[in-house]
Amino acid sequence: MRRTTASSQAWGLDRPSTKLLYIIDCPCGGMNVWQLSRTEPKPDEGECNSCGRNLFDPAGTPIVPMAMEPV
Repeated sequence: MRRTTASSQAWGLDRPSTKLLYIIDCPCGGMNVWQLSRTEPKPDEGECNSCGRNLFDPAGTPIVPMAMEPV
C-alpha cells in the first residue's frame, strides 16, 4: 500500500516526534535503550543491562557510538 498525504495524516506520521530513542549496543552484544523526551538531555551514565559494564566514561561520553532515533 502506498503512503499518501491523507494516509500519513490519518496515522499521525506527519506530526513531529516528541520522544527520542537513544541506543547503545554494548560490546557484549546487549542492546541498551533509553526513551526520553526531546527536551531531556542525552543519557550520560548507565550500565549495560546484560553484563553490567559502564557504558559511559567519567566525562559522560559513550564508550561506543550511541544511535538516536525519533519515536
